[in-house]
Amino acid sequence: MPVDPERVRLILERAWPDGIPDEERALFDSLPDERAQRVLRRLEAILSVAAGEPVGVAAASLGVDRPAFFRLRRAWSQGRSLRTITPFAGRAPRRLGPSTGDHSGLVEQVIRASSPNASARAMADEVVKQAGGSISLDASLGMVRAARMRLSADPDYLRDRLGRVLLVDVCAVSLVVYDDGGRIRPMAVAVVLDRASRLILGHSACVATAAVEGQMKAVQATAVIRSKSDNRPTLKSPHLEVVIGYGPDGAVEDLAAAARLVGADVIEKGDRRCGSRLLSLIGHRLSRLRLRPRATNPSSIWAESTAGLSFAPMDQVRANALINEAVRDHNRARLIGLAGNDGSDDGNLVERYLEKFVQLTNATDGVALLSQGCATLRSAFQE
Repeated sequence: MPVDPERVRLILERAWPDGIPDEERALFDSLPDERAQRVLRRLEAILSVAAGEPVGVAAASLGVDRPAFFRLRRAWSQGRSLRTITPFAGRAPRRLGPSTGDHSGLVEQVIRASSPNASARAMADEVVKQAGGSISLDASLGMVRAARMRLSADPDYLRDRLGRVLLVDVCAVSLVVYDDGGRIRPMAVAVVLDRASRLILGHSACVATAAVEGQMKAVQATAVIRSKSDNRPTLKSPHLEVVIGYGPDGAVEDLAAAARLVGADVIEKGDRRCGSRLLSLIGHRLSRLRLRPRATNPSSIWAESTAGLSFAPMDQVRANALINEAVRDHNRARLIGLAGNDGSDDGNLVERYLEKFVQLTNATDGVALLSQGCATLRSAFQE
């Protein structure tokens, strides 16, 4: 929206009653309309506070809190220039390392050559090694994660990887419920996720402190999948990673023992273990719900926090329905990503994803087993 010249003149004259400096006028005239509007709003709020308006009112008009407004006013007072309150103008130039575009082919080559259960960190280390140190580890890790997300909808990449590595994890989401004592409890989702495709094969909505119950169902169901593949020598058993959630001590120990019994990699130490792997694979959101890994730990200060929630506290039935809907939306997006499918909503989305994958790759044998496994997972979670 174009700025109003008369409004510009009035506000700038309030800031410089003795005349607007040429360099300030030139700076303002060089700004795109959107940034010019933001500068005007900021300057007007600062001048209004100087004239006696309450700080809270001025801060609210900018959509910021009081500390942020004080920082803005201090910057103006120290420099008394539009540059100090222009978005991004006062920020130091970003230091850029070597061009990552030169390494995109190498990154994809390393990913395709790695085993299905190789970690992103191991792949990033290999990229740095093969690049001769011309790319930092952090940049390499970011490129690996972005490339794996892109490849998760590539049938050629998925052909030998779909169903090979399954992750059992649990993560709190941006929903809370009240327990019988009236205390806030974060809701969580326990998932079985296919690492290659990011498809959620099974899930359980639960209160975060009872996550191990859903996870135990997942481990037991996955054991059935492994036993079926063991009876078919042409197929490889899926590798299982289990992040142990929270619950009664006995239930936690039983889950860890059951996971080891099926040969899973068990992650049971660390206050922030839950949700971090899930977040690194699907991002910070599960459809419209935000993932809150720190709130999964019941001893964390975040467990009773209501900051950043998607909805007000609610009953568990509604929370379960919202989580189920979010998982369905996530899987629908994976289906759409596979060769541009239209993502229409008839039938079971996981089954339709697998059917579409068979059409694209002819990988019928392995997918048939995974399809049976999905049915096993669904029945386990519904018990």
